[in-house]
Amino acid sequence: MSTALWIKPNVGRRLQQIQAWAVLPDFASVNFSEPGTAELCTHLLSCNVGIEAGIWTVQDAHLLLKLGLAKCCLRILIELREQEVGAALAMAETILHCLDERDIHLPRLL
Repeated sequence: MSTALWIKPNVGRRLQQIQAWAVLPDFASVNFSEPGTAELCTHLLSCNVGIEAGIWTVQDAHLLLKLGLAKCCLRILIELREQEVGAALAMAETILHCLDERDIHLPRLL
């Protein structure tokens, strides 16, 4: 299940709609580059909904670590935005290195 901000562009309203889910998914994908990530993850975890961490940048990876959520996630989805192959590969390596440095060994989907 996606929780992407483009589905409901208002951060507060998005969280309200997710809190109103009558049927909970096994897990939800959360983009760490979008506002409201911490609150959204806290809510999902409180409902026993697993989290797939959507990481687009190194800053997203750092946020995942800063929030202490890495050990709570089911997997990490690395979604590269770079259009040029060399830049995309470099970004992927940088993100993977960041996670490896902190011993985050969750399944990763690139």
